[in-house]
Amino acid sequence: MRFVANLADWDRSILTLPVGEAGEPLRRHYCDQFPAWLQGGPPVPLWFSPAAVQLHARHTLTLAP
Repeated sequence: MRFVANLADWDRSILTLPVGEAGEPLRRHYCDQFPAWLQGGPPVPLWFSPAAVQLHARHTLTLAP
């Protein structure tokens, strides 16, 4: 895992996982980020502030009791 937390601007924090989030080899997304991790390619941005999350959101899931 490659993780950089930008304490001056949390919205500029980045992450790259070489073996996927779950770490399960049979999952289809297991090696999605491996080329970027291996070659130092573009990491995944970690949006932190509500404004950045809303700006970059593709979908919204609302759970109600």
